[in-house]
Amino acid sequence: MAVIDRNNTMIEKNVAIIIPVYNEEQVIGGVVKTMLTRFKYVICVDDGSTDNSSIEIKRTAAYLISHPINMGQGATLQTGIEFARQIPEVEYLLRMTQMVSTDLMMF
Repeated sequence: MAVIDRNNTMIEKNVAIIIPVYNEEQVIGGVVKTMLTRFKYVICVDDGSTDNSSIEIKRTAAYLISHPINMGQGATLQTGIEFARQIPEVEYLLRMTQMVSTDLMMF
C-alpha cells in the first residue's frame, strides 16, 4: 500500500528496507534519509562498524540494530529480517546490498 504524504511523495507503508552497514560513515546518513522519503520502515543493521556509522544512523528516523562484532552479510540480513517480522504492517522486504541496489523479498 502506498500513501502520498504532504510533500506529494509516495511512501510505501507495508515495505521495510533492510540496510546492512559496515563502516559506511561517509555515505550512510544520506542513503538513509533518501530511503526514508520513500519507505516508512528503514532498518539499518550495523555489523560491528569501527567508524561512526551508528552515530550517523541515529541522526535519522531509521531503526538501528547493532552487532557487537562483524558477523557477515548473512547474519546481518537475518537480524534485519527477524526485526522486520515483528512489525505487523510489513508485508514486503527490500534488501539493500551495496548502497545502490535492492532486492525485493516477500514474507
